[in-house]
Parts: sequence; C-alpha cells; structure tokens
Amino acid sequence: MITETTDASEATIFDFEEAETEQPLWMQIDQWGRLLARRQGEMTLEVCEWLLAARAEGVHGAFGHASFAEYAERRLGIEPHTLSEKLRVAHALRRLPLLREELGAGRRHYSAVRELSRVAVPETEKEWLEATAGMRAKQVERRVAGHSPGQRPSDPPDPEIVTRTLRFEVRAEVFAAWREVVRLERLDVDHDLSEEEVLMSLLQARLRGHSDPGRSNYQVALVQCEDCRRVFQDARGERIELPAEVMERACCDAQHIGRIDGSAESHVGRPGETGQTGRPKATQSIPPAVRRAVIRRDGGHCKVPGCGNSLWIDAHHLTFRAEGGANDMKNIAMLCGVHHARIHEGFLIAEGEAPDLVFRHADGTRYGAEPEPESLSTHQMVRSALVNMGFRAHEAKNALAAVRSRVAPGATFEELLRAALGEATQHG
Repeated sequence: MITETTDASEATIFDFEEAETEQPLWMQIDQWGRLLARRQGEMTLEVCEWLLAARAEGVHGAFGHASFAEYAERRLGIEPHTLSEKLRVAHALRRLPLLREELGAGRRHYSAVRELSRVAVPETEKEWLEATAGMRAKQVERRVAGHSPGQRPSDPPDPEIVTRTLRFEVRAEVFAAWREVVRLERLDVDHDLSEEEVLMSLLQARLRGHSDPGRSNYQVALVQCEDCRRVFQDARGERIELPAEVMERACCDAQHIGRIDGSAESHVGRPGETGQTGRPKATQSIPPAVRRAVIRRDGGHCKVPGCGNSLWIDAHHLTFRAEGGANDMKNIAMLCGVHHARIHEGFLIAEGEAPDLVFRHADGTRYGAEPEPESLSTHQMVRSALVNMGFRAHEAKNALAAVRSRVAPGATFEELLRAALGEATQHG
C-alpha cells in the first residue's frame, strides 16, 4: 500500500508496505506513476498560466533583464527555443477546455496536448481527442500532420504543410563550411534563399549522380496512385506523401520506368522496346539530344532574369508535361531547381516561347519589379482555388492573365475569382 505523508519541507514521501495490502508491489508503483502524471499535468497548466501572467505584466523588466526569454530561463530553466512553443500552447489551452482538462487530469501528456493544440479549435477538439485516443505522442504528431487549425480528423492531410525535423551536431569546421555554402548559394541564386532550400539544392546535386546533360536530374522514385492521383516517395522504408506540384515538376524532366505492379500497359516508352528483364526500357521525359540542345541554347544556366544559377538546372515545359506539353524546344527552358518549383507552386509565371520568355510575379507584375503583397496573395489564392476546382494549371494561369486588365487594381479575392472562373469556364 502507498501511504502519502508530508515532511517539514512539504515534500511528498511515498512508503511501500507490501505486507499490509493485497496489492503487489508493481501495482503500487504504477499507482504512484498515475499520481505523478496527474500532478505533472497540474504543474504544466500552472506553468502555462505563470508564463502568460509574467509576460503580460513585464516582470522581467523589474529584474533588469533584457527579455522575457532571459527571465523565464533564469527562473524556471525554460530555454528560449522552448519558450515560444509553451506560450503558444498556453494561449491555446485557454480556449480549449477539453484539452486543458485532459492535461490537468494526467490523461494526456503535454507532448500529445501540444500537438493537438496545433489543429484543435473549440468546435473540433472533441473529435480530435476521440480520433487520437490511446495514441502515443509520436502517433498523435503523425495524425495531426498536414492539418490546419479548424480542420477535422476526417479531412485529408495537405502534404505541403507537413514538416520533418533534422537534428544533429557537427564540428566547428563543418558548421563554418555550411555557413559559407549558404552565403555562396544566396549570392548565386537569391539573397532570400532559406537554409532548407540550400540543403535541397545540395541533396539534388548528390542525387543527380551523373554528368550527362542529356539525362534528367531526378534520380529518386516517385509513385502516383492512378485513382486518387496522390504522390508518394519511399524513404528508408517510410512512404511519404508529397505535394502534387512535386510530381508536376518531376514530369517535366524525369526518367520513366512505367508501372511497378508488374504490368507494362501504361509504360510511356516506345512500343516493343524492352530491356533484359522483358519489361519496357526506361525512357526520358525529354529525348537526351533535345535536352542537350536546350542547355546549349540557354547557356547552361537558369533563364530567370538575375539568377544565372548553373549548378542545378531542370528542363521546364512551359505548358506542363503533366498537362500534355510537347518536347518542342520552344516549349522548354532551363530553370534552376528553386525557380522551377516557384512556377509549379504558382508563385512565378513564364510567358511566351523559349528562348524569348517574359517572367512575371503571381499578380502579373514583371519579374524584378516590386509587386504589392496583398495583390500577390490574392492572385495566388485564386490560382489555387481554380486548380482545386479541377482546372489545369495553365488554364488557371491563362484565365488570370485574361482578366487582369478587366478587374480594378486591388480587387478582392471574390471579385478576382468570379472573373477568372467565368473566363476559365468559357475557354476550358
């Protein structure tokens, strides 16, 4: 039996008296653990409230600290990188009573509540609690991944917003080399290039694995379901869903191996051409001779004005290959991996025939000019809305281009969508 006493310093002491109870010792220890879980939940809630109160009152200023982060670290040992997340959870729990109750009662640990607070709102928190019942923290993290606040567990996840964590320590010389690589990439490509984009460029360069300019860059296997059109990549035994534009981008400049279910019916190669296994040979999206000619014509670098990156370039189909774009040289231009992604994401527009192209921002402003952020956001949302309605990317782009001169500058999302939808429907 566990007996709870309090000494002079008010610290709780647990005594195990196996001889006086029918409960075995392991049950008593488990009971102790349950009590600790409840107390830990109560303490976590109290810490959250303390953080909000201390920051609101500006207590750190009275101690002469330069920031609230310094005060929180000195007082409770909460490190700066953890503080912002705890504050976010604290704010969320004030409007999520069910999650708050679960944490305070010790039924859900903080790590699970932290993940649920990313997506739950008062109208959906009960559904999320039911959908994650019995899950460990890592399972909860995977369950909420790809969902935005307000979405329900039944809503399909969006792979575009799923992030993964890389965490490792390196020696000083490796860290210094990394900082220098980031600096050089930003000089060569874009001053605002993120470290994630720099890392992706290095990974793509390694995955390329060859020096033949006639062959495509993509040397990773992407799988697309013929029924739902979702895209996946296998990574060390885990199948990871990718955004649809990744497949669009890869189709521009990829090697096709056909079906992987044992059937060769939908293989994209030339009929009758087979390899040693009896299956059709792999083929390139772009014939090697055409790809080499395009590289020579475009000078071996990205065609976007001011870029000039030549370290990692893709052959991009101006009318997307995924939408039936031809391998005519007028339909192909060399772009660096970053600008190629920007086009398929809808943040960059390429107009005309190669090599005489005009690049524009999402709102039609000529590339390099200073577009209005509100206009950019509105055009990007309208394009996404049209694509989600079933229009192809080039149809959405053409519809927006056609109505720009007919709508007033600063048009709202509804006004622009109505005009673009009418145009796309008329010419779709």
